[in-house]
Amino acid sequence: MYIGLSTVLLVSHNGETRADFSKIKKAGIDNIELSSPSHSNLESINEIRKNNLNIFSAHSDFINIDISSPDKKIRFDSIRTIMTRIKFLNEIGANIIIVHPGGWYSNQNDKEIRIKYSIESLSQIASYAKEQSVKVAVENLPKEFLADDIETIRMILNETRKLCNLNGTLGLCLDTGHANLTGNLIDYLDIMGDEILTMHIHDNFGDRGNDRKTALDDLHLLPGEGNIKWDIFFKKIGSNYKGGFIFEPIAKNSNGDDGIDYCSLILENLKKLLYSDNFLKKIINSR
Repeated sequence: MYIGLSTVLLVSHNGETRADFSKIKKAGIDNIELSSPSHSNLESINEIRKNNLNIFSAHSDFINIDISSPDKKIRFDSIRTIMTRIKFLNEIGANIIIVHPGGWYSNQNDKEIRIKYSIESLSQIASYAKEQSVKVAVENLPKEFLADDIETIRMILNETRKLCNLNGTLGLCLDTGHANLTGNLIDYLDIMGDEILTMHIHDNFGDRGNDRKTALDDLHLLPGEGNIKWDIFFKKIGSNYKGGFIFEPIAKNSNGDDGIDYCSLILENLKKLLYSDNFLKKIINSR
């Protein structure tokens, strides 16, 4: 298992990015997932390596990106942007890219159309990724976003594999927070456990019916700060899982008006979690 941290934590509430990677290593983290596009440049890569951090994966762009959009230009631009990120990953020696299968859908008919376009787009992305020796991990999403259910994400993966003749280079990024919002976290482990390439680890209090289009209930808290039953989760994954275990907390108030550096505070709390005597320590010792 590769314990890591998404650099989304280094993006403040006003969208600015910070590149102090030294604090991540001090928190006991060895692996990085590049999140913000501003972190996918040689300057940031050099800083990451300077701090003896391994780049395990990268998240494809997701702001104004939608590979399932009925708008042909949006799909084309989205595919091209993701392929650019894949090429960059190949150049720096990282080999997993996380892709959102689509965006928010307005009704069932819209969903069916988007599934079709998502498969077509992923076929292009996954074929190119294979040429670049990069694996594609498709992420389960919150309620009312495409692939918010296991049946849909399995269909998208299976149909894409058939079209591209892929084997082992296309799988699932299990997002624990998103699965908690859709109420099927343990079902993902039972049904798709063998297809998980990496995980996004964060917590929330489940779906409270807040604005789903902007995913307001997707709080990105550290494990234990929400209501996910982590003891059951860890019993299910056991010690055989060898993929990514990427923490994805968000410091939404980082550098806020109260003067508190929430980014540093989260890293301190993460370090305590990593070295505590609870269930997480057992997972780390199994690495």
